[in-house]
Formats: sequence, structure tokens, C-alpha cells
Amino acid sequence: MPSYMSCGAVRVVRQRKSRAAWGWSAVVALFCLMMSAVAANAQTWTWTQLSPTSSPSVRTDAMMAYNPSTGQVVLFGGEDSSGNTLNDTWVWDGTNWAQQAPATSPAAREDGMMAYDPSSGGVVLFGGFTHPTQYLNDTWVWNGSNWTEQSPATSPSAREAGGMATDTVNGRALLFGGTDGSGVMGDTWEWSGGNWTELNPTTSPVIRFFPAMAEEAGEGKIVLFGGGNFAQNLLGDTWEWDEGSGTWTEDSPANSPAARDSAMMAFDPGAGRMVLFGGASRTGFQNDTWAWDGSDWTQLTPATAPAARDGGAMAFDAASGASLLFGGESCGNAGCTAVAYDGDTWTLQSSGAPASQTISFSSIAAQLAGAAVPLSATATSGLPVSFQSLTAGVCSVSGSTATLLTPGTCTIQASQGGNSSYSAAPPVTVSFAVEGFMLAVLPGSETTIRGGLATFLVEAKSVNGFAGNVTITCSASAAQTSCGEFPGTVSVQANGTGYAMAKVLFRLRGAAQTYTVTFTGVSGTDIGTTTALVTVR
Repeated sequence: MPSYMSCGAVRVVRQRKSRAAWGWSAVVALFCLMMSAVAANAQTWTWTQLSPTSSPSVRTDAMMAYNPSTGQVVLFGGEDSSGNTLNDTWVWDGTNWAQQAPATSPAAREDGMMAYDPSSGGVVLFGGFTHPTQYLNDTWVWNGSNWTEQSPATSPSAREAGGMATDTVNGRALLFGGTDGSGVMGDTWEWSGGNWTELNPTTSPVIRFFPAMAEEAGEGKIVLFGGGNFAQNLLGDTWEWDEGSGTWTEDSPANSPAARDSAMMAFDPGAGRMVLFGGASRTGFQNDTWAWDGSDWTQLTPATAPAARDGGAMAFDAASGASLLFGGESCGNAGCTAVAYDGDTWTLQSSGAPASQTISFSSIAAQLAGAAVPLSATATSGLPVSFQSLTAGVCSVSGSTATLLTPGTCTIQASQGGNSSYSAAPPVTVSFAVEGFMLAVLPGSETTIRGGLATFLVEAKSVNGFAGNVTITCSASAAQTSCGEFPGTVSVQANGTGYAMAKVLFRLRGAAQTYTVTFTGVSGTDIGTTTALVTVR
């Protein structure tokens, strides 16, 4: 819901009433007409109202995001026309809405922040507001069938109405701003690997709530537009977050939508444009449509459009190749002296745009740590595909080769940024297991001797499903030592353990000294080491 609004010459201020909901504090006399529009390049844009057989109830301020792992748009919660917060979950499959019945679910809320999380392959939901007075800071992940509450070590403060979008380059979700009713935030956080981390960019947008925020897929950018705050009223600035450098930069477009909050925004990869619809400006609810090409905004001129509104939910739906809009709130009568909550479903689609393309990236079988794995993917355009690792601690990528660093799950993303003839392809990710083993010297091995033999029991343990033979050798940091009585090769079953008995002969005499014995295991490309200390008296 917006912070400020007016129609015609009568300004309306929407204020918190013991929290939470924004209430009307004045009567609006006149609703404003749309601005004249100019077509964006040679593209034709069409809004189409759909008639799905089932649909969520009327609502505003719901949370919605597209999940490429399931190919579905997921919608959660919002506020109904009676002022109640909701906690129902719906998915859109390209043609119809279907209500879900998860075993667990977040508490009812509106104005939470939600985006796809590449690190989990699910949709992450943070915070929001539950009537009558509770601001939330809980974190949940939707895996396609159920909600699971997360337990991060750190977390942003309780809030609603921030912006949130996927950061594909870094395999995370990015959150900015929001409000807790008494203050407005301007902090930037990332969600990745089950935890929140606050980022500290040198430059940042001013504090705000209800901004429009979405990722330019394939471009490595997140776009933030507008919003509101208690100091500067409504905002009309455009910022971009560079996913590679982790920096905010304010843009200076020649043209721009009027300042507003609670606008709806999504990136259309087929058109290569970020599209923005509606919101609440100083002249009231809006139903103008704009496109961002990376440097400037262009107002579009579709023949029809949804009713002027704010608080709707919007996401790009790859199944239909269109931006999907649901719900919001709009004028309830001709003079806009009352509001109505919406339950309509619309799509915005472009034609005459650069041709779309997709990427084929085949699955990769489990690999052994230490291996160099060739990567191969193709785009329907025939343009070259680039690769990057989303799990830098497990694997790295150089060109079209992945180097597997340590056991774990390696996730590789394939991208194609497009050109003048083809728009950027939706990125495709492939995850696979990296197997290996760990060596350890078991407790009870001799660590103090008076010269002669020291006996060690060395364990080779399977990690992440590894099965194979491990050849173990040893060396010691003393000139007159030798290792012996190894079985040579230890057989390790999947998720099992193999053992080797090692006897190290020390021929040294004199003052007591401590030496390091290093055990090395080799199996194919994987190499593991462990050490033990021996004191010779």
C-alpha cells in the first residue's frame, strides 16, 4: 500500500492507524487520466485479462515470485477486502491457478518480501506484517510443495514493504529497505546458504518502502525504482545493483515514470526489457506501463490495460512467455472516495521484439573431487553460451571447464546474453554431486615413543557417496624415518569407511623432539591428507 496519494488537486495522505494498515485520511475529488504514451522501439505490447477456472480471492499486497526450478509462479498471502491478512499459497502453471495444501505454512501476512533463491532451488520469503500490530522477521523457503521455516544465525530486523529480487550471478536473493512502522530502512542484505548477511556498499539508495525491484535476468543487474519515505514523500529514482561488483549505482535516464510507490515490475527476457505498471503517485492510482532498456524508460501504449491500482503482484511467467499480474487495490467508485480490492489476472506480452532463445544444458553425473569437467550447453540462437559457478567453495569455472575443488554440491549456471537479434536467454543451472574421501588418524594411535616404531590407525571415509580404492602413503619430518606395514590400497564402499595400519620407524636418538607424520591418500583425481604429531624421547 502506498504512503501518499492524491487525485486531481486533492492530496490524500495514507497514515498508519495503530500499525499497520494504511487508512484514508481525506476524500478524493477526482481521478486522473493516463498520460499519452509512446511505443518502445518496434515492439508491440498487449495486456490481456485472463479467466482462469480457479483463482485466489481478491487481495492486495500479496507476495509473488517465479521459480525456474518448478516452472511455476507462487503467490502467498496478502490482505483481503475486510482488512484480514492471509496465509494461503497458490501456484500458476501458465494457464490456471491452483491452491496448495502445504503441511506447514508461514503465518498470515501482507507486504512480505519474496524471490527465487538459487542456493536452495526454492522461493524464499522474509518478513511482512500480520494484523493487527506485528512486524515479522522470519524466513521461510517454499520447495514446490511445502514451506520450511529457516533458522539463520543472523537476520534483518522485522519489517514490511522492502524490495527483494534474485541475484543469479551470486546464487542468492537480495533484500533492500522496508519499514517497521516507526522508521524506514535503507540496508542491503543477501540470503544464501541458509543465512542472512548484511552488505555494506559504499553508495546506496536513500531509505524507502514499497519500491519496485526485479532482476534483469542474464544482465547481472537488479533494478530498483521509486518507493516512498517519510522524509521525501514519493520517489522516482532508478538504481541498479551490479551483481558482479556488489555495488549500487543511480541511473540518470532522460525519461522516467512519475514518482510513485507500490508499482509492479518484472523483467521480460523475450523483449529484453524491464516492465513497470501502475502504483500510486501524487495524482492517484496509475495504470501506465513503462519499459526500461538498461539506460532509459519508455512509456508504452497498449490498447488496453488493467484498472489503475497499486499493491498488485507481478512476476515474469516463462510458461506463457509473459509478465503475470494479479490483484491489488484500485478506486472503488468514480470519484475514488473508496477503494476496491482486485482479484483479476492479467498478462503483458510483447511482439516484434528480439527473438527469444533458450539454453539446453544436460545434467552432469556425480564426479570425483579434483577432476576437471568439460562443460557443454547450446542456445537455440546458436550464440555461444558462458558458464559460471554458483558454488565457488566447491567448484570453479574457467571458460568451459569446471574444476572440482572439494566434496559437496557443485552448481553451474549457463547464460547467453543475447544480441541485437536475440534477447537474453533465461539462465539454466545444473547441480551435481562432487564425491571424495577424508583421511583421519584415529584416537589411540601412539603419539609418544622412545624411538623405534609408532603405530597409527588411518581412516579413509567416504564423502558424498564416494566408493573406490584409496592408496595411502606416509612421510615424516625427520631424515631417518621410514613408513611401513601399509595394506597399500584400502577399499571404501559408498558412505563407508576403510582402515589402514601404519607403523613408522624412527631411528633418531638424543633429546626429545616432536615430528609431523603426513598421510596422503590418492584415488583417481582426489587427493586427501591428514597429519599426526609424534614425540620421540
